[in-house]
Amino acid sequence: METNFASNTAASTSFKKAMDTWVCATNINWGIGSTATVSEAASTNVNMVKFGGASEIIVGTLAYTSMGFRRCPNGEWELGDVDITFNNQDYNWNYTSSAPSSNQYDFETVALHQLGHAHGLVHVNNVGDPMYYNTKIGTTNRSLNAAVIEGGNYMLINSAAMGALSCNGAIIPFPAGSCGLSSPTITSFTPTAGATGTVVTITGTNFSSVTDVRFGNVIATSFNVVSPTEITAIIANGATGDVSITTPGGVATKSGFTYITKSSQTLTFNPFPNKTYGDIDFDPNVTASSGLPITYTSSNPLVATIVNNKVHIISAGTTIITATQTGNATYSPAIVNLNLLVNKANQSISLSTIPTKLVTD
Repeated sequence: METNFASNTAASTSFKKAMDTWVCATNINWGIGSTATVSEAASTNVNMVKFGGASEIIVGTLAYTSMGFRRCPNGEWELGDVDITFNNQDYNWNYTSSAPSSNQYDFETVALHQLGHAHGLVHVNNVGDPMYYNTKIGTTNRSLNAAVIEGGNYMLINSAAMGALSCNGAIIPFPAGSCGLSSPTITSFTPTAGATGTVVTITGTNFSSVTDVRFGNVIATSFNVVSPTEITAIIANGATGDVSITTPGGVATKSGFTYITKSSQTLTFNPFPNKTYGDIDFDPNVTASSGLPITYTSSNPLVATIVNNKVHIISAGTTIITATQTGNATYSPAIVNLNLLVNKANQSISLSTIPTKLVTD
């Protein structure tokens, strides 16, 4: 929604009712996203609901729906965005659930009609049909009939059939029974900054049936719905921007997330000289450019183990000593493998002096 439209609670609530009616009828995957400016509506990737006056709308028009299309790399075309503009300067609107007065147009009725266009439906000449071309002042039509529902479902079926040819795949309908659900809200998230792999705890309301979590519009690596008021999510290769959650009830967003790009670090080391069974424990002497501590593991504990972060030889043979720096909020992890060969120890045989003997002995 455009910022000014979203701030009009009565209008945005009435629009949401009309949208819920379509979602309940066709399970179309629609939700209320974050607010945006009018200039952003010009983008072919931004859906917008906004107010406009005579300068934007032909005189005598209550509202209009415009649809932008984009060409995919394979030459096919797909729907890029839908913008709906309501004329709030030249007409008096009824935003309530009550019937409009004789000098008012019913906003929910017109919104329902425009959302039919967003489905791809056109005008009909049947009085009383939601897609009838001439909305009368002082009247309401807030329900869908079988014909428009069939038309909406037909468009979704065709989207699924053509999904493999589109840039972004088919519209995935909401599961049956998703309509009428409360929209989610995000009250806070912590930490407010993080890099890839960081676990973020998101708190809010109506987190049941979450289908998508994003940081800066980048899908999270994974998420877990702890409760209807809490989600934990792992940041992927994210971006600075909004945190967003999608449920069948809508989309919740909250600004203020900062994606941290971690610095790389290098590990400095010297190859191990060959060791001999019986040698004392030794320090692998691997250091990180970050100055962070190194931990070690041995691939063959029958040959060597790690004791107090030093290599302790158990027997002759070969093993790989892995040096790891796990990284932190600033640095990415780093790892290096070092080959260790332990030779057998030399052994000697000691004999005592043999005394002189006689033939007769």
